[in-house]
Amino acid sequence: MAYGPISAQTTEVLSGTLSNTKELDPGICYELDGCYRILSGGDLIIPAGTQIRANSQASLIVHQGGQIFANGTSSSPVVFTSSQAVSNRAPGDWDGIYIAGYALTNQTTPSINKSCPGTINYGGSNDADNSGILQHVRIEYAGVAPTGDPEVAALNLLGVGTGTTIDHLQISYSRKDAYDLVGGKVGLSYIESLDNYRTDMQISQGYTGNIQFLTAVRLDPNAHDNTSVFSNGISIFNDGSGSTATPKTHPVISNATFFGPRYCAATPHTDFRAAVRLSLNAEAEIYNSVFTGWNTGLQIFDNSTINNANVNGSIKMEYNTFYANATNFTNSPANFDPTGTGCASTITNWMVGMTPCMMDNLVRTTLSGYSNTICGDYCSTTPVMTLSATNNVGLADSSWDVNGDFDHTIYRGSLTNTNWSATWSAWCPQEAEYCSLSALKFGKAPSLQFVPNPASSQTMVVFETEQTGRVQVSILDKITGSITRSVNATIDNKGKQQISISVSGMRAGVYPVRVKLSDGQVIAGQLIVR
Repeated sequence: MAYGPISAQTTEVLSGTLSNTKELDPGICYELDGCYRILSGGDLIIPAGTQIRANSQASLIVHQGGQIFANGTSSSPVVFTSSQAVSNRAPGDWDGIYIAGYALTNQTTPSINKSCPGTINYGGSNDADNSGILQHVRIEYAGVAPTGDPEVAALNLLGVGTGTTIDHLQISYSRKDAYDLVGGKVGLSYIESLDNYRTDMQISQGYTGNIQFLTAVRLDPNAHDNTSVFSNGISIFNDGSGSTATPKTHPVISNATFFGPRYCAATPHTDFRAAVRLSLNAEAEIYNSVFTGWNTGLQIFDNSTINNANVNGSIKMEYNTFYANATNFTNSPANFDPTGTGCASTITNWMVGMTPCMMDNLVRTTLSGYSNTICGDYCSTTPVMTLSATNNVGLADSSWDVNGDFDHTIYRGSLTNTNWSATWSAWCPQEAEYCSLSALKFGKAPSLQFVPNPASSQTMVVFETEQTGRVQVSILDKITGSITRSVNATIDNKGKQQISISVSGMRAGVYPVRVKLSDGQVIAGQLIVR
């Protein structure tokens, strides 16, 4: 499926530093060049429909104290992509996005040293830290940093806290990892990964957040990494040395689906390792998920991690389904009970034995319920990412969620009867036309602007209209849609309008705002309240 060009009126380069508030314009084609750094106190606001093309080795870096508000919608996502033309894009065309927060890690004064800007510091003591919003965002063809820089992911979340909102993200064709969660506690939901080369999601340095609804598609048997790390679905480790540093890396994951090449009967390269790799003293809990088509389903690597699973009970793998993996469960070293005090003698018995240590894991010889389009040509037919009512994937369980932090489903995996990726994901980004300056200039749809945005006490709602008469300005609750604040005004003259509304006392977050004109027409926008 090809996505149409935006009606870009002009182009603008994003480079250098930002220390105040900048709101982008979805009618402008943006070019990310070199390092674009959001410093402490800086706010980058990216409205729905904005498209940003990145040059070679370009990066967007949100430093501690800076914020990014990428407010895409299901019909108008925010897109970060390669500056290369159609058919010339390739994994690693640019660097990636780095977001650094003040949440806990298990490292002392952690940082990433880059040639530009030099050092990215991250981590602290505030797990509730807020680095902004990423909603309905696509990141394409990233994953190669400048020569001499450390290896990267398309999206690097460094000590990011729970005040940050991240949902409905798709990362495609990264030359290295898709998502790196390095310390922090930020939650992620409705996440997609398409044919990224190394690891779909790498988790380390004391990350302790919750992740739900994660779809990873790795059907290209040649999309693999040939370094010593190889290619994995989820890779979880405590730190680079496997130390006992705290907080221990301990994500809780529910409703993930990982499709590997074998799901569609392809023979993957041997560099494809495991759908789930736990190593270097990792801890984790993974529930209600489906792992299919990999060389290995679950790999537990090294004695410290084996003991976390078999002796300490700090690894849980329950209510999961495995299908079409060459080997479902492996461990290294080969002795799964080196202390002689473990729950099971082998990893297979630990997972699915007659009296297993883990609850209700399934190994299927057939798997039904998914659309045949998942194994098709995505540039010819968009895959239908749903699960039919008639399936043998297995029933989910929610008894483990004692704090009520997750949505409770009856199905395993990330796919349900509703295709939550249908309108904003791009399964064939190679054919997408971005920022075509030769396209017809249709002009921007009416929209609201806010001065200031973000706001903490008062904001001015700015818009243009050719109507006069009574209008109502309403700030809505994002979840319920109910009116939180409202003011009425009268427009006497056509043209640009400015109406003041108070946000004093409102909780921090993103709020939909609508202006209802006298004839019933509605102009909408999003306001950020601090």
